[in-house]
Amino acid sequence: MTKHHYFFAVKLPKETKEFLDAWIGERKGDFPFARWVHPEDYHITLAFLGFAEKSMLEEAMEKVREVLEKESSFTLTLNALGTFGPAKSPRIFWADVESSEELRGIQQLVFRMCVETGFELD
Repeated sequence: MTKHHYFFAVKLPKETKEFLDAWIGERKGDFPFARWVHPEDYHITLAFLGFAEKSMLEEAMEKVREVLEKESSFTLTLNALGTFGPAKSPRIFWADVESSEELRGIQQLVFRMCVETGFELD
């Protein structure tokens, strides 16, 4: 049986995904990744849940939906790009955004709802 890992994330606008994809395309040779994430999968992780039982996942989704349904959109600005892991074999390519109180507030709400549901988060 395959265990799926779950997370809450902010979807990126199409233009941002296209920018990142073009930037990566010009520099793929600079990074030793065997494969790259598809641009449609670019996102900002708010909370990584790991494996989750269906009932617990559904409860967290409902709590998060309730606290975020009144949130409105806001602007983020890309800040930096880099990798996680050893330089010769990094595991993850990431893009950072400038500090945002709106994003921080949403991440804290999502985090709190997940912890209240019973998830142990880092």
